[in-house]
Amino acid sequence: MRASTVFLIAAAIVLVVGCSSEKKNAGSYELEEYIASIRESGMSESAQSTVGMVASHLAGHISITYQSGGDSGRYWPSYSSNTCPNPNLTSEEQEAFSHKVRGEQDQIVAKIRHLADLDNSGFITTAEAAKFRSIYEFGCLAKFVCSEVEPTAEAISQATGISEDALAAKISAYNDLCEGASSQDVGGFEVLSIQ
Repeated sequence: MRASTVFLIAAAIVLVVGCSSEKKNAGSYELEEYIASIRESGMSESAQSTVGMVASHLAGHISITYQSGGDSGRYWPSYSSNTCPNPNLTSEEQEAFSHKVRGEQDQIVAKIRHLADLDNSGFITTAEAAKFRSIYEFGCLAKFVCSEVEPTAEAISQATGISEDALAAKISAYNDLCEGASSQDVGGFEVLSIQ
């Protein structure tokens, strides 16, 4: 092998290693930025979405209605948006509308985030947010059922599909959320009184 060939091969190897190192460093930097943004927000990306969904409902941006499952007695939720922007708005007006809606949601997230931080760690995991939303939506359904029929454990058990044995714990968890919400002056949480 000639010296020039060996030199070219060595130069190519140095170039490839150098480029992959730069890509690795750039990717590592992006990952570090991403992790820092998650830490700064105090919750996982999924938790942000889940807690945001509850905040949107509390702000009146979405509605939850319930349809009866017929003979089963179960009720199923249906979600609809109350904040569809007017398609005739200019792009600036649509941006202002979106900013207003997001601002209202963010204000409520700030008030309810401690409720979703179930272990009081200062960080809301995806699992904590899912449990928080489940408890909140259980309370919404239970309140709806209580407005439709006599507010008994049996009626709520049938409407939710939760056994009467497990129902007391779910009601207690929801009522705990209500107490925490009232301490932060957050509306939309109403203690359940079940017979």
